Amino acid sequence: PVNSDDYLMLQEANESVARIMKIARDLDGVISGEHGIGITKLEFLPAERVTAFAAYKRRVDPDGHFNKGKL
Repeated sequence: PVNSDDYLMLQEANESVARIMKIARDLDGVISGEHGIGITKLEFLPAERVTAFAAYKRRVDPDGHFNKGKL
């Protein structure tokens, strides 16, 4: 958990996420999420992945009922 009112804690958490995402990519891992790709992980996805995920989400959830705001 991160206290978003604590600027230093928030910065440290963001740096930790960036390190973790780099390690995942370096190990040929895939950035994904159990309940969708939200704002934390979205910035770490290459554009072609975002496009592919968005196309898939439109096919399986054309009315946008599931996990609003997530990919």
